[in-house]
Amino acid sequence: MAVPPRDRPTDRTRKAGATRPLAVGGAPNAPRARRPRRRAIDGGVLRSGVLAASLWLAATLASAAEPAWPVRAPDLPAPDPRITWGRLENGLRFAIVPNATPPGGASLRLAVAVGSLDEGDDERGLAHLVEHMAFRGSARIPPGALAPLLEREGLAFGADTNARVDFATTVFMVDLPRATPSALDTALFVLAETAGALAFPEAELEAERGVVLAEARLRSGPRQRAFERSLAFRLAGTLVPERLPIGDPEVIRGAPRERLVAFYRRWYRPDRMILAIAGEVDPIDIGARIAARFAALPRPAEPAPEHARRPPAPRGLATTVALEKGLPASLVVSFSRPDVPRADSRARRAEELAELVVEHAFERRLQRIASRPDAPFASASMGTASWPGIAEETILRASIEPARWRDAVAALERELRRLRLYGVLAPERDEALAVRRAALEERLRSAATRGSRALAEALVGAARAGRVLLAPEAELALFDELVPTVDEEALRAAVARLFAGSGPMIELVLPEASGGDEARLSRAVEAAWRESETIAVDPPEPVARVALAYAPAEEPAPIRARTRLEALDVTSATFANGLRLDVKPTRFEAGSVRALIRFGRGRLGLPLDRPGLDGLAEALLAGGGLGRHDAQELARLFAAERVRLGFSIREDACELALETRPEKLATAFALARALLEDPGLRAEALPAWRRRLEAAYRRLETVASAVLEGPVARLVNGGDPRFGLPDRAAAEARTPEEVRAWLRAELAAEPLEVAIVGDVDPERAIDAVARTLALLPAPAGGDPPVPPPAEIPRGSFELAHDGPAEQALLLLYHQTTDARDPRLSLGLDLLAELLDERLRALLRERLGATYAPSVSSSGSLSVPGRGRIAIQLDLPAARVRELRSLLVELVDRLRAEGPSAEELERVLAPRRARIPRILASNGFWLEGVLAGRHRHPQKLERALRLEADLASWTREGLAELARIYLAPERRLEILVLPRVQG
Repeated sequence: MAVPPRDRPTDRTRKAGATRPLAVGGAPNAPRARRPRRRAIDGGVLRSGVLAASLWLAATLASAAEPAWPVRAPDLPAPDPRITWGRLENGLRFAIVPNATPPGGASLRLAVAVGSLDEGDDERGLAHLVEHMAFRGSARIPPGALAPLLEREGLAFGADTNARVDFATTVFMVDLPRATPSALDTALFVLAETAGALAFPEAELEAERGVVLAEARLRSGPRQRAFERSLAFRLAGTLVPERLPIGDPEVIRGAPRERLVAFYRRWYRPDRMILAIAGEVDPIDIGARIAARFAALPRPAEPAPEHARRPPAPRGLATTVALEKGLPASLVVSFSRPDVPRADSRARRAEELAELVVEHAFERRLQRIASRPDAPFASASMGTASWPGIAEETILRASIEPARWRDAVAALERELRRLRLYGVLAPERDEALAVRRAALEERLRSAATRGSRALAEALVGAARAGRVLLAPEAELALFDELVPTVDEEALRAAVARLFAGSGPMIELVLPEASGGDEARLSRAVEAAWRESETIAVDPPEPVARVALAYAPAEEPAPIRARTRLEALDVTSATFANGLRLDVKPTRFEAGSVRALIRFGRGRLGLPLDRPGLDGLAEALLAGGGLGRHDAQELARLFAAERVRLGFSIREDACELALETRPEKLATAFALARALLEDPGLRAEALPAWRRRLEAAYRRLETVASAVLEGPVARLVNGGDPRFGLPDRAAAEARTPEEVRAWLRAELAAEPLEVAIVGDVDPERAIDAVARTLALLPAPAGGDPPVPPPAEIPRGSFELAHDGPAEQALLLLYHQTTDARDPRLSLGLDLLAELLDERLRALLRERLGATYAPSVSSSGSLSVPGRGRIAIQLDLPAARVRELRSLLVELVDRLRAEGPSAEELERVLAPRRARIPRILASNGFWLEGVLAGRHRHPQKLERALRLEADLASWTREGLAELARIYLAPERRLEILVLPRVQG
């Protein structure tokens, strides 16, 4: 990734309060509709179909002698008719789809058919480095000029402009908040410069080498080592393990500029490029603009060379064991076979549908095993991977207890053999097909409001995979036609395909040796598999059908009061039990309704003497089912339904997040009531919870960034035991009975608040709540919560980590204030963005010392005075003290001088441009405005004054904020250094 977005999640344990989905239709391990296998476009052209390009740009479009675009298949429907397809004389292909979500915007993707598999031995990492250098200047964009150019058009550098590279493709992304003619011209100009005019200035190249190495440094650790080792084992004999997109550090450091330029010129050619655009655009107009910008790109006379795609070496049963202190125990069983490129066709789609049914059914079986009290693994899944022109893989993964790895090996072997011997049962087939049909129906329902980003990515993905891009209605009709072909014979053939070729290849990861070294353990794994093969297996047992035991009540609860907020189109109701409901109908997401149910006191209500209760509560409420249904029954009941519940603990309330279709709203609220009134809290969720704990503590021992959720979180919050990872023994001592008692106390503490936003009729929503949550007992009240400290500690601290010796973190916190004043809170956000801009320019762009500098502002709505600006930097350990001085100097300079008028405008312009997108978002209205607004009425002000508050901030006002809140006496500095350096 060339430019990390500001909200990029870092490699750390899950933040406290993140939503965990309840195990219903949207359960974390629920069988998924597998994405179509993707294949790169070899040779830069697609060789199937018939010519379908629009010919209204006759002077610049290709002739009929060119290979066909778009992809077609004689026995499949025609491509989506909403899309305009074109090709320039130089071979560049483009696709344009008009789309109005978000309103006024557009998303552009330039995909180049080059990735790390196209590198030579002395070029490993150059595809990645070229992708980074696209942001460092071109023939007509001087170094340092790209960010201001884009920000003047309202684009946030990193959030709206980015890039990625993988093994086969490089994609450059631009998302325009406002698709004005000027913005579109700028975006196309930048992409055209990327396509053919990158300059690779020597000074910029030296700095960007450091950024790429910083990215590699940030990734290094147990997970990366395990990933690389797994590829080397599973795909032995191929180029994949030798061509990781991150690259070879020695090549990144030492490859001369001339080699990088040669790589760029060899592979960046218009006949290997696809430009996809979705948004509020006119295809005729955009086609002309594309031609004006891209037609001049020269097409080389000779095609780019193609590197050989060696298939994996054939193998039978093979085993390997890795001892990784920083990872919990796991087991992987995989099968691989050569990837044979096939044109899209009806037969191919039928085979893929049968394979999807097998995957769904088998993963369900693994989940049922994992839910048993004596399960040999905590969770298990099945998936597939495709390596274009090299291999296709089927992969089984299981989370295991280290001492029970033999049981886990035997369980996977027996269940796999059971599938091969007896196939898929008819009820399993029916469920899988119902799930797939529901997904296609959902896609059809939501087509009118599907986001432009998703559409642009779909265009690129279909082209990469060589697939016909069908309209949603055609996709659903084709599915219905193919369902009769998914019979017993087709399913047995699918099982045979999925588990054909090399394998089983078995990988065991253990945190420490148990019974010998890696070689001896590897032989023991093979023996365990062979021994299991000698034990007969019975046919699979049919799973009994169950009916949902919870439903809305016949009689609704009485409504005590009703009001209307006309300015916001919000209907409100208060019920006899104190529940307060707000409903805002929108058309931003067709066929979708979202709700947040808030109750209790959240993190502030956690008992100080029961550390770890929050994590166990989230795990049990997500995976412990309901009183009358375990998690597996719920998953079956809602396999084909869009009913999703998630539970989380926020600062001042507990939250149930709900998402469903309008017609399922009452059922969804009946489930929400059941979760509060009759939670299962079953022990079956405990193994997964213990595994998450184990993973968190192992990361803490071996990954630098893990300290952010460990000692740093505790330190920043003044030692409050409700923040950060608790003591492991204390956390493991928590019990389901404690969770049940705490949940009762939370429900009794405060009246429920319910916010509903989406494609919903307010009267229907009010009725759904009246027959469910409004019938819960009125809260009796509880003791006031103990607030955490409002102020952060001051001074400097050093912490040690046991991760890679080259990793260090520098953290700088400044005490600010709470978020009760929306305008002041916005000003602090802007101040954080100004710091982020300066940090990026100095430490990333100029010095190449960091990959993902992060600055954020946060404030509490519940604790007066509680707020902070946080700076987080990943730095090379050898330079961290030198760079620390530069950081402090940078912060002090902003405090002394304030922002310049130019840099303030660069921060304000993207904010202004995003306001229409924000206001057209269900998430903003639900989470940012309505949820919790009865406790925090200022949230309504935020919605009404969004534009006015932004316009009110001037250079002088932000300079005053910097003077106050960036003062050294408000500062906490934490240096996280490797325990052993060198």
